[in-house]
Amino acid sequence: MDLAVLDDKILDLLIEAGASEEAVSGEIEQREIYSDEFITLTRQVNEKSQSLNEINLDTRSLDGSNSSYSKSKTYKLPKLELKKFDGELLDWLPFWSQFERIHNDPDLHDSDKFSYLVQCMKPGSRAKEFIESYPVTSKNYDAAVTALKERFGKSDLLIEVYVREFIKMIISNVKSVNKLPLDKLFDKIEAQLRALESLGLKPEENTSWLYPMVESSLTEDVLRAWQRSSLFNEPEDSDVPRLTNLMKFLKAEVEGEERLKLARSGFDNTHRKEEYQVKGENKGKFKFKKSANIPTTSGFLTTKDRSCIFCNRAHESKNCYDARLLSLEEKISKIKEKKMLFKMFRTQSCCKIL
Repeated sequence: MDLAVLDDKILDLLIEAGASEEAVSGEIEQREIYSDEFITLTRQVNEKSQSLNEINLDTRSLDGSNSSYSKSKTYKLPKLELKKFDGELLDWLPFWSQFERIHNDPDLHDSDKFSYLVQCMKPGSRAKEFIESYPVTSKNYDAAVTALKERFGKSDLLIEVYVREFIKMIISNVKSVNKLPLDKLFDKIEAQLRALESLGLKPEENTSWLYPMVESSLTEDVLRAWQRSSLFNEPEDSDVPRLTNLMKFLKAEVEGEERLKLARSGFDNTHRKEEYQVKGENKGKFKFKKSANIPTTSGFLTTKDRSCIFCNRAHESKNCYDARLLSLEEKISKIKEKKMLFKMFRTQSCCKIL
């Protein structure tokens, strides 16, 4: 039964028994005090039980993660080879993205970090000479890294280098007779844009000068397709920059070409299988192929006017009636007069004439 219901019944009994006003007021005050204490204790118990539940959940999740981690580490990863840096500015970003994990490792001593840094320098390069100018001690590590960043890793200098490479790629593709395929061109453009973005130069915020550069690197056919695209005809006040739409269009074109190549390759394979089957069926069959360069008797006997070599009339020599009246010596003499070789005649033709 609810506690408030019991309190109301107690008050009714006091009033029916004729209790004084002070007794009724005292009972009401005690009831309120007891109610406040009960609410306070209930809240404290709930808070304690909730905290205990959270601890149990954290313990279970920790045990689960440890068990899953131990289960997942049942294989051996291949050994990673540190990328060598030779001092070329275009190689700084790949080098530092790998070495930064060593640089930020709190469990690794600075002297060990310095040793790894020296190992990452390509022998005989200017970067190697630059780092070796600092004694390999823990105190000099921070100074060496700072100097290395100022020498090779300045953002403004790297941005200038990548922009120049971008322009060089565009000019080379425009002047070249053999244009880059669209997929390779798209990969190169995207790599340059990602490099600039990693240096803090966001393509979306620099569309005004990046967009003309990318557009000018495209071939005439791709440009026409781009200008017919719905992405090109979006309003100028759109929130999406035109460079973003252009990259979306190029990506779609590259994917379309890949699908087309896949479809054609599947058809070509089927066609080749059919050819192989036909060749297999015809295997072993003798095929006589007449060469056009080998002279034959018909080449001499079959002329435009088909004149006879014995009487010069318009019929074949083997059908000549006058030749039957000639002796063998006379026939050979006429053949020699026509500058023909007797051995070039077919045996059956000669026999028929003779």
